[in-house]
Amino acid sequence: MTCAVALLLTACDGHSSPRAAAVDANAPRSVEVRVPGALSVARGIDTLAVSIDPVSFASTVVTVDPGTTLGVETYVFVFTDRQSRPTQGRHGLASGADFALGTYRWNTRQDGLPPSDAKYVAEMDLVLFETDVPPTHLWDPHAGAFKPLWTRTLRQAEE
Repeated sequence: MTCAVALLLTACDGHSSPRAAAVDANAPRSVEVRVPGALSVARGIDTLAVSIDPVSFASTVVTVDPGTTLGVETYVFVFTDRQSRPTQGRHGLASGADFALGTYRWNTRQDGLPPSDAKYVAEMDLVLFETDVPPTHLWDPHAGAFKPLWTRTLRQAEE
C-alpha cells in the first residue's frame, strides 16, 4: 500500500487518525461558553451603574456552524420601580463569546437619573449569536445569516 498525504483523514494503514473527527471544517462544532446569570446595580451620588455580576457565570455549550463568527449583543434598560420598561435602551455589540461587557453608567447631569427619591430596576437582554458577516467597524451582524445561540434577560432591582 502506498502512503499519500491525506491531511489527517486516513493513516497509511487504512485506520482513521485519532484527530480526524476534530478536523472537519464543514461540520458544526460545540463551543463551551461562560454565560452570566445576574446583574449588579450600584448607585453613587449622581450615578447609577449596571454591570454583569462577575460571580454569576456558569458554563453552557452551544453548537456553532462552520464559517460563522460569534458575537454578543446587549440591550440595557433602566427605569423606576413604578414604571414599565421603556422601549429604548442602550445597545452594545461585541465580536466573540466573552460576556465581560464592562459597566453601563447613567448620571444625573446627562441622563436625568438617578434622583434620590426613586428606586430603579435594570434589565439586560443578552444574545450570544453567530453570523456570517465578519466583524468590522460599524459591524451589522443582522445584515447576513444571524442566528441566536443563547438568549437571556437579566433583571435586578436596586436595593
